[in-house]
This record gives sequence, structure tokens and C-alpha cells, in this order.
Amino acid sequence: NTSVSASQTPLDAVVIGAGFAGLYALHRLREMGLNVQGFEAGSGVAGTWYWNRYPGARTDSASEVYQYWFSDALLKDWNWSERFPAQAETERYLNFVADRLDLRPMIRFNNRVTHAHWDAAANLWDVRTARACLGRHPNSLGDYSVTEGVGKCHVERKSMADAHTTLLGWNDGHRERFEC
Repeated sequence: NTSVSASQTPLDAVVIGAGFAGLYALHRLREMGLNVQGFEAGSGVAGTWYWNRYPGARTDSASEVYQYWFSDALLKDWNWSERFPAQAETERYLNFVADRLDLRPMIRFNNRVTHAHWDAAANLWDVRTARACLGRHPNSLGDYSVTEGVGKCHVERKSMADAHTTLLGWNDGHRERFEC
């Protein structure tokens, strides 16, 4: 592993995003004993449910689908108020999970990843953020795995008119257009 700086421990993995996928990835990678760091563009967890606050925003699947099943304690200690939860309740659930699993200390909030490039010759990722993690200069991290947990429809929407968005992204190594 290559150190970020002389004062920091080398990373085994980086997780981009703190929504459902990102929180689960942080939890599992830590359980595996890896030194992992999360990056989140927003000031809080919940991914799509943090960014999309338009009136009427809610899940389109029953609440049983919008919860983690890997922990009996999480299942026991959270009770959904309705079958198809609204945005605010789903965001509260993800905050509950982040706190219960003590994931917040692993996440650098307000820190958007602007660059992630695999250097095949060096066998490492070069990941940079919009602001320095230490408050001094743009970040470049070394030899580790990168896990993206931002989802296909993570773009902020403030109204129903904004709810349908076309995104360009990568899927299995191919450029694709996603309709959200």
C-alpha cells in the first residue's frame, strides 16, 4: 500500500457516496478488517434520499425493500410508519443506520470526488476530491480499491419538474444513458 501522506494510514478501499450502497460497503469492508474511507458530496448520509426533497418524494417500493436485512438489531430497532415511506423517513432511517453502525467517522462529508483513474502500470487508483481532505490541497490517494455507491439517480431534484433526468454514466465499463 502507498501512504496518502506520512501522517496518514494507507487505505485499502475508498467508497464514493453515503447512500444505501455506500453505507453497506463501508460496513462490510470494515467488517473484513480493511482500512476504508468514504467520501460524500453532501453534508449528511442518505444519498438519493438526502438530495431529493421535492414535495411528495417517497419510495416506490414497500418499506421492507428499503431496509438492510444483514442485522437483526437494525430490523428490530426500526419501525416504518407507513408501507411506502416518504423521503424524510427514508433519510431518517439511513441516519439511524449510520449512527447505529458508527459509520460517520469513516466518511469525509462535503467532499466530492472529482477524479478516479486506474493506473494499470502502477496497479493503483488515483482519486482526487474537490477540496483537500486535510484542508491544504487537492487529494491524491494511493493503492486501494474504489467502490462507487452513488447510484444511477443521485442528482439533486427540488421539484417534480426536475424529477425526470437523463444521466450519462458507466455501466459494466460501457458509457450508458440512464433515465431517472
